Amino acid sequence: MQNNQDAAALNAAGVSPPSLEAGDLAQVEAGTDAPPIGNQGILPPSGIDLDDLEGARKDQATYLVALALTSGARFFYTSAGEPFAVVPNGTGRRVVLLDDPAAAEWLTHLYYDRYGRVPGRGRVRGAVELLAGLVKRRGTECALHLRVAPRASGGFVLDLGGKDLAAVVVDAQGWRIEADSGTCFSRPMTSRALPNPRSGGDLRLLWQLLPLPDDDRLLVLAWLIAALLGEAPFPILLLTGEQGSGKSVTARMLKGLIDPAELDLRAEPKNIQDLVVGARHAHVLALDNLSSISIALSDGLCRMSTGGGFATRTLFTTADETIISVARPVLVTGIDELFTRADLLDRTLLIALPPIAPGVRQPEAELRRRFHDQHGLLLGALLDVASRAVAELPGIELTAAPRMADFARLGVAVERAVGLPDGTFLAAYESNRLAAHAVALESAPVAAGLEKLLAENGGNWQGTASELLELLALYVPERARRAMPVMPKNLSDILRRLTPNLRAVGIEVEFKRLGDQMRTRQIRIEKRS
Repeated sequence: MQNNQDAAALNAAGVSPPSLEAGDLAQVEAGTDAPPIGNQGILPPSGIDLDDLEGARKDQATYLVALALTSGARFFYTSAGEPFAVVPNGTGRRVVLLDDPAAAEWLTHLYYDRYGRVPGRGRVRGAVELLAGLVKRRGTECALHLRVAPRASGGFVLDLGGKDLAAVVVDAQGWRIEADSGTCFSRPMTSRALPNPRSGGDLRLLWQLLPLPDDDRLLVLAWLIAALLGEAPFPILLLTGEQGSGKSVTARMLKGLIDPAELDLRAEPKNIQDLVVGARHAHVLALDNLSSISIALSDGLCRMSTGGGFATRTLFTTADETIISVARPVLVTGIDELFTRADLLDRTLLIALPPIAPGVRQPEAELRRRFHDQHGLLLGALLDVASRAVAELPGIELTAAPRMADFARLGVAVERAVGLPDGTFLAAYESNRLAAHAVALESAPVAAGLEKLLAENGGNWQGTASELLELLALYVPERARRAMPVMPKNLSDILRRLTPNLRAVGIEVEFKRLGDQMRTRQIRIEKRS
């Protein structure tokens, strides 16, 4: 189960209407369009008279469970086994994790409203534990979404996050605001509401606000649409540029366009746990002003991009392990050489923001005001493109799919949705990937040494890792030798990691075994003409 600290964000969620009947409450898989939650199989304790004040005083825990089950709340559990209650909250509803203190607060209020007394803390705790167990054993499984929910029939649902249950349903036919989409959304405490989208907007208004190079706008637009569709893998959007190039302002507007939050930009996570907690509190995870990145964080961002799992010890236990699988669109601002590991760069869109001329620069407050005034129109224009892209997507097949092939297909769909010539997106994407390969190779002294080694050996070399390590010491610039591996195995590991980047610039690396017992490990390196 999710740690209690992480679960505190799962509050005030708009969900399916309370009028659902038991016959409608079939088990729901993630991404379906059926009603998601219910009380099938969960019944109040028999023989309980809720008007019996003396009984309520003597057996508070049992009466608390009965109150919960007859309160109009609905219950479900997630695929990870987390039990939730969807409780009435004024004119709306909110989602409460039954392992969280908010559940005890809810039960206490129910009891006080009924009997005018405060139940004992221990009785409340016992009632919560019993209720959680009932939900996990007899409840209905459904998916809990954050801001965006993919639809099995195509398109997505975007939670507007307001005081009511309104959400935007987007499909190939267009978009429409529905009072209740029947989808279960969590709303973290730091989440903020989106404005109602409005028709008649134009994305040129967005490009007037953001200092993005013309050639990169299609890539950023495809990243936004991918974030709305809500299905991994997501490319990581890295905004770089010199001081004063508008990185943070651009990041705020891109995140705020689809996933506004009180804490819009986050500092560098101290560890993987912080990264996961941030992802559990935001659909778009925006990390601002990073100057360096650890190997652990680099690996964590890779898993965040593709939807890998994160393991941690379960709270208050010594042997249990909690597995959290989370995929999020990630936006990072930082210096040009922030990402250096090849596997991370392979998942990254590199967007270099140009310097802003003094006569062109606008006050940030003025930019925010203009964005706020136009937010509904901008969101409507973005949803127009998303709907057309959803319609185009089924008919798109790539003859030579690059890495992140799903994103490439979506990019081609976005290209067609905005009426650009065929091949525009793939050309821009390939150019961006070549830039990422160049960054990876420039950051690796081994790559510079290989170029010189091959130049002096006719474009071919073969030998052991030990021999290669000794030779590279002659070709790597002296200032970079301290960053060279010291063991042959480390060199082999680096070459394996750099193989996709080297291949992109025409250098093939092959590892093979020779000899009768296949014990001799050889590396063959060839520069293609």
